Amino acid sequence: MSADAPLPGSRRGWRIAFSAVFAWVFLFNREGAWGIASNELVYLVGLARRAHPSFLAADWTLSGADVEHAAFDFLFTPLFRVFSLEAAAWIGRLACWAAGIALLLRIARRLRLGPGAAAAGALLWLAFGQSLVGGEWIFGTFEAKCVAYVFLLVAIDAAIGDSLLLAGAAVGAAFTLHPSVGFWGAAAVFPALALCRPRARDFLLAVLTAGILAAPGLAVLLPAAASFPISAGDASFMVHVHQFFHLDPFSFSPRSLAALLLMAAWLLWRWRRRDDRARRFLFFLTIALAAGFSAGVVARAADANRFLLLFPFRLFPLLVPLFFFWQWSGDIAAAPASARARVAAAGLAIVLVAADPVATLLADAGSLRRMRPARPRPLDTALAWVAANTPEDAVVVVPPMLKSAFAATRRPQVANWFAARTDRYAEWRARIEAILGPIPERRAIRDRVGFEERYRTMSPDSVGALVRRYGARFLVTNGEYPYPVVFAEGRWKVYRLGADSPGAPRP
Repeated sequence: MSADAPLPGSRRGWRIAFSAVFAWVFLFNREGAWGIASNELVYLVGLARRAHPSFLAADWTLSGADVEHAAFDFLFTPLFRVFSLEAAAWIGRLACWAAGIALLLRIARRLRLGPGAAAAGALLWLAFGQSLVGGEWIFGTFEAKCVAYVFLLVAIDAAIGDSLLLAGAAVGAAFTLHPSVGFWGAAAVFPALALCRPRARDFLLAVLTAGILAAPGLAVLLPAAASFPISAGDASFMVHVHQFFHLDPFSFSPRSLAALLLMAAWLLWRWRRRDDRARRFLFFLTIALAAGFSAGVVARAADANRFLLLFPFRLFPLLVPLFFFWQWSGDIAAAPASARARVAAAGLAIVLVAADPVATLLADAGSLRRMRPARPRPLDTALAWVAANTPEDAVVVVPPMLKSAFAATRRPQVANWFAARTDRYAEWRARIEAILGPIPERRAIRDRVGFEERYRTMSPDSVGALVRRYGARFLVTNGEYPYPVVFAEGRWKVYRLGADSPGAPRP
């Protein structure tokens, strides 16, 4: 069937589909409730600092150049000058959600799905967390990768619609906004396009356009990579400990990996005839995505950790489940009544390999509870006290595994586990280990409880070293220390540090 043939479904049906998917994203968004959440607590706080230079001006972490997100920061800093951090985050979220959902449904229409099957597939994909492994998402917080994914969806839609120039431009823009998303997007979209046998002139023009729009990202990224190379030891630490859930496929759930392979097999079988442009392109796209994922697995087996820092596990676990749930929903809708139960059961068997649907839905329902006002925890109260009662340039020691530390205290930190400076990764590790002690490369230390216990039992000598090396002036902890207590709530205390702290420099 031609890509230019009339697309199925009434406008009213597609509006209902859009509203249903948008409502699900809004209500069951695991990445946040009403305030800022997850990665926004680092990325958007850093962007707010660039919008307001006096905000967290003395913080070491946020003083570094955010090279990977330079274009995102440039484009959206004005938004954060006009609106509060929370308001700007919600404006960005709602815009990304609306654009992304509209593009998803447009791609589903090109697959000849009706609005019911398109919405059902998208909702199932969302219910299962979007990505089966690797911790990736399109719909969640407002950050550079989410905007880049909107452009990647534009590229996929344009490629299906035979608009090669637009596809190339969108891939290039995705790279500039988020190099990892754009790189792996290009590594999948362009081979898939080439295998669809376009006119050579159109294909080369698309590649050239992608290169032009990717040039700003490369112009910032390459000099920074040359100036601040990461050592082999630091690359290994990042892969095996710091970001293992993104970068180490040997840590992925075998059950989820099996389901992912079954989903890909379902798609390749159903699209094997490649009888229209959409299925032809997506058939080759799925193969290209699988090739990128496989390259990452091979790199991990060979301990090629620097290659893994390209994040090769972003797209295959994210897009294949989406395509599967669409195809499965469409197959059920299109099957004769006598075969519908068999088609549904076959797909359900794959779904059950991936996860327990009831547990998944209960996890999504937990998002509703986060929208209700909750009583502040003693730790939250202590952090709020720090924000209201300490000098703005006072360096505060808080649990480094606390992602909300910057936003909650609005004070400089020694280091944060979730806010590594890639331009000074070795120094960031040294700061983290000054708080938590040496971190070996073993899976046990990945347990957050282990981090919390290490922090609670930090020795007075270690605290003194934080005062001496990094100018720490306050300590927020549920441990016991011989320093002046300036605030207490439950087991959590705020200690004043200074010249009288053990190990601190003497006047």
